[in-house]
Amino acid sequence: AAPTELISPSKGYVAGVNVAINATGSAFVSMDHVAAGSNAFSTRAARFTPAGGWEVPSVVTEGRLFSDVAVDADGNGTVVFTSSSLGARRYLASGPNSGWMPVDEDIDSFATGQANDPRIAVAPDGSALVV
Repeated sequence: AAPTELISPSKGYVAGVNVAINATGSAFVSMDHVAAGSNAFSTRAARFTPAGGWEVPSVVTEGRLFSDVAVDADGNGTVVFTSSSLGARRYLASGPNSGWMPVDEDIDSFATGQANDPRIAVAPDGSALVV
């Protein structure tokens, strides 16, 4: 099959691409995106399922970068990102509220400074560790 273009080069550029895949083949990708012709940046993420392929990337959060992504055994994804705080956003793979949860969850805030390059790992039961 031909490669899937998730973001066209005419829409800007991406950096910090991270991929996570589970045993059933469900996957997520997170990326830092800078819009073409501006300094506007965001974290975007897309979901892959073996049955449906790649979904169009969603803006997970505006004005934050340095993301990482994980996927659990049920196909739920979590993206973490930093700026002046450490945040996360979940994607529920099934159920009445499936899709990206509407609100960023601030995990921690920093009195001064900034954290970069968060990492996330998810256990089979869905619990997560972020460093």
